[in-house]
Amino acid sequence: MLYAIFPLGGDNPQLPKDVEERFEVIYTQYAPRAWFVDFKGTTDELTELIWPEEFDEDAHPLPEGFVVRLHRYNGWANSDLWEWLGAHRRER
Repeated sequence: MLYAIFPLGGDNPQLPKDVEERFEVIYTQYAPRAWFVDFKGTTDELTELIWPEEFDEDAHPLPEGFVVRLHRYNGWANSDLWEWLGAHRRER
């Protein structure tokens, strides 16, 4: 499944390294404004992976944000992102 991860706040938030290692592929050209990832799991599972139930918000590299599953998409972005999304989209 394709997801977008959007950070909220923070000067230069990063995804935790152990989280990055769980993605099949990750598109980072928009980071830290957004990361686009291919993840085998649900939105809830991805959210829990990034922000476990008990985590230290002050020490976490990405203290807050939100996750969105990409089903259909349109809008304005550079062609690299559209190509990446098209290449990693799986028929459901």
